[in-house]
Amino acid sequence: MLEELGLSNCADTIIGGELIKGISGGERKRTSVGVELVVKPALVFLDEPTSGLDSFSAVQLIQVLKKVANAGASVLFTIHQPASEVFNEFDQLILMNKGRVMCQGPASSVPAYFADNGHPIPAHYNPADWIMNIAQTVTEEDLDKAGFFPADERSLAESSQRPAKHEKRDILGRSIFAAPKKSGTGT
Repeated sequence: MLEELGLSNCADTIIGGELIKGISGGERKRTSVGVELVVKPALVFLDEPTSGLDSFSAVQLIQVLKKVANAGASVLFTIHQPASEVFNEFDQLILMNKGRVMCQGPASSVPAYFADNGHPIPAHYNPADWIMNIAQTVTEEDLDKAGFFPADERSLAESSQRPAKHEKRDILGRSIFAAPKKSGTGT
């Protein structure tokens, strides 16, 4: 775990505090994550795990979290402005905007999803920066009209196969109910 988190060089260094100099802030953050991961939890929830880390350490930490997820744990974290290298490590994405789910599903589907909804990501542009730009500059009403906020009718994975308005899906993309109620039948 020390090597995976890039902490081998400070393994014998005191953590430190206000009065005693110890490891750096980035090392301290990675240490606190490592302390939680060492017990092999079934669920890992982190708030801004990469804030305060340099880009190399941020990618390294996300790769460790990905290994934890691949080993069977559920890993969920919030992150506000990931570098493109960090964004490219994401498997799944849930984008919230003004308390609503703007999109959810495989991170690899984000470019097609935004293009399908009239906001293609420019070439050589960090997808996370483009998402933030759209979320902050386009009104909620215009995002609604463009087809964002799929929790109301579809998930990111289904953006190319638009379901009927009556079809609802859960976060895993499973159909909650597949047919509209027929009037007068009581079903």
